[in-house]
Parts: sequence; C-alpha cells; structure tokens
Amino acid sequence: VPSGGEHRSFSAFVRCWEQLPPELHEYIQGCLDISNDKAGASALSLVSEAWCRQFRPHLFAVLKLNSEQECRTLYGIVQSLLSAWLAAHITTLICDVSSLPEFPLWMVLVRLLPACRTVWHRTLNPSGPVSHSAALKSSLRNTTSLILSGCHFLSFRILLRILADVTCSEAVSLNNVTWSGSPPTTVDAASSICSGTFSHVRKVGLSNCTNNAAVPAWLLAAASTRHSFTLRRITGPAVPAETWAIIELIQAFLPKNITIEYSQFSVEEATSGE
Repeated sequence: VPSGGEHRSFSAFVRCWEQLPPELHEYIQGCLDISNDKAGASALSLVSEAWCRQFRPHLFAVLKLNSEQECRTLYGIVQSLLSAWLAAHITTLICDVSSLPEFPLWMVLVRLLPACRTVWHRTLNPSGPVSHSAALKSSLRNTTSLILSGCHFLSFRILLRILADVTCSEAVSLNNVTWSGSPPTTVDAASSICSGTFSHVRKVGLSNCTNNAAVPAWLLAAASTRHSFTLRRITGPAVPAETWAIIELIQAFLPKNITIEYSQFSVEEATSGE
C-alpha cells in the first residue's frame, strides 16, 4: 500500500486515469502482457476497483488440478453464488489426475466452464485405457485445444472417435499416447471409424506415441478435403478417394517402420495466386 508521497502520487495517477476516455483504458490495458505473469496480474488488480475487475480474472485463467479433492474444491467454487463468476474466466484446465473415465467429476467441471477452450489431461499413474463415452463427448464439445499425455487407448479407432468429439478442435497435442493395433489400412476397414469433421484443425503435434504419423494423416486429410466421417452406413466408400490418397501420402513419407520421436503439422491457408 503506498504511503506518504507515494500515496499522493498514486492518488494523482488514479484521478488522471479516470479522466481518460474508456477507449484509452482498453488500449493501455491491452498493451500490458500478463498472460503468463500472475504476479503482475495480482499487482495490477490492486490499483483500483476498475483495474481489479479487469486484471483479477487473469489470475484464474489457467488452473491446474492435481487430485480429485482439488476437482471437488473447484466444483464447489464455481457452484457457489459468491464465486460463480470465476467460471467465466477459466480458459485452460490442466488435470494431473488419474485416467479420464474414472473421473466423472472432471467431466462435469469442464461442462461448467463456458470459457474453457484448452483441456490438458496428463495421466501420471494410468489405471486403465481411456474409453469413449457420452459424458466425455459432452465435456469436450466446446474445447478448441486438446492435450493428452500418458494415456492409452484400446484402439486407434477409439482415439479418433474421442478427437472427433472436439467439434471445434483447432489444435491437438499428444505426448506418450499409445494405442493397441494399427490404423485401418484399406478404405473398407475404415468404415465407421468415427463420426465428425476435423475442418477446424490447424495444428497437430505428437511426441513418443505409438505412431507419430497416423493421427496427423487422418485429421489433416479430413480437414483438407472437408470430409465428414459418419458412423452410418452409406453408399460408396467410407472414405472418399481424395481423402484416402492424402492419408496414404502422409504415411508414405513417414512410414511406421521409421522411428519418429516427434512430429508437428500446421495448416496454412493458401493465398490468392498460390
């Protein structure tokens, strides 16, 4: 708290600040880069009530939960009438807990956070494979960035179905993610592989996964050809020829018999004339 001369200078600053037009307030506050600086956000939130309303939410934008008890604590906070406002400011949720299907509370939490667009699930001690479920699908519906670490899936098909549940997915990152079996190698085998479209995907990164080329191949092939997968029986091939050609093209350059520890793909929109 300022004292003496500092207090007078601080009061003068507040008076001058309040005389500025709102547009300048927004411009100046926007120039303050505190996205990864909680100490800075905390200090700025103490300037005045107006600054508190502007910067205090930054303190809670990224939350990390390390146990089921912490999940329950956050659930109680966002359900409370006094602190429910917090839910609208949590944009990234990091969960260092056990496997996804055994934590229904975690799934409920994501549904209660309307601004949460990035979900990072890191399994420290996996107790079993991740399964596809309606509850998980509902939880991931509004996210745009999904990061999974240390998870295991019974098949590539299950992994792809879960990724397809993130309907507005822009970025997918998988680290030490494994699955049993191999991706479909023929168009017929790809029937009913998942339901959804990956048209929003712009970045895919994999590290130390079972196959660091398979997921990018399927996601980017669907995105580039605007193909929407379906579980319904349809006439003709389950995967269009152009989509399948891109899948094979990517995997041809990155065959599974070559060990690739890390891969990252980004989608760039072509400009006029290219």
